[in-house]
Amino acid sequence: MKRVLLCLLVNLCVYASRVYLIPCKGLSMEQLTAFPGTGFGSAPFIHLKAALESEGYEVFFSSDGVNIEDPIAIISFGRMDHALLRELGRFPREQSLLFSFEPPVVSPKVYNPSYTYAFGKVFVLWQDVVDNVRYFKFHYPQPRLSMIESEIPFKEKKLAALIAGNKNSVHAQSLYAGRLDLIKFFEKVNPSALDLYGPGWDGFLSWKGCVSSKWETLKHYKFGFCYENMHSQRGYITEKIFDVMVSGCVPVYLGAVDITDYVPATCFVDRRSFSSNKELYTFLERMDESTHAGYLKAIRDFFASEEAKLFSVEHFAEEIIREIHLIEKIKK
Repeated sequence: MKRVLLCLLVNLCVYASRVYLIPCKGLSMEQLTAFPGTGFGSAPFIHLKAALESEGYEVFFSSDGVNIEDPIAIISFGRMDHALLRELGRFPREQSLLFSFEPPVVSPKVYNPSYTYAFGKVFVLWQDVVDNVRYFKFHYPQPRLSMIESEIPFKEKKLAALIAGNKNSVHAQSLYAGRLDLIKFFEKVNPSALDLYGPGWDGFLSWKGCVSSKWETLKHYKFGFCYENMHSQRGYITEKIFDVMVSGCVPVYLGAVDITDYVPATCFVDRRSFSSNKELYTFLERMDESTHAGYLKAIRDFFASEEAKLFSVEHFAEEIIREIHLIEKIKK
């Protein structure tokens, strides 16, 4: 009898510490466990896995939920198909957490209770739905919060670049059309002033193909256009502005209405300050080296601040571990 009880206790100790991570769409389990340097996709999860293990948790991965056994927590990063939701139904809802990196214009299901019923909490970037009951705020984790080294002089840098995929949406707050208007403006006025990168832009004069590294590409430009997928929302701030700042390039930003609550206004050119693309183009073209350097100094100061740490992979892991601790308290 004592032997049986001992085996049960050992099994409980092993299984009670299991945390399952479910990759977001387009990211394989192999990428989640890849070595650092494979790009943004894996960086936050590599750190998260290490942080969880340092806390004594065993980390497992699942894509469909079938192989999940005795978890303390199940964390899905955007995946919420019906097959997974059915499997999550085997466990108490409070054990399952959903982290979504997308706004309604890209992933409307995240904001539909019919698709989130299996999760105790849903964490989003989009502030407008946060009620701290079902929906909670988190910050988009960045693989780097410091500027890369670049010896390219201001005078040798090209004017501007835009890195984005060519997509469409009928959502009223979509910014896909805004990117297209910008590209068409430069194509008409001065195609050589804007270099366009990303899939789906074949046929545009400014298109230069796809890139293997955003940072290494953008460091050759004075300005980088970073339009979010959605405008006029609060809190939805992604990697776009950070990629530009890390590159030693000044962002031209359009997206979150409360962007200055997170990133100082001195770090970027606010597209909302200009009545037209023509007015914006004139401003960028006439900016001198000293003014441009002022933006870069502000970016470096921001990266060194406590405010920037909200977007670190360390903070991302801390938030998730804190939620797991709360789940453990509920189960006791």
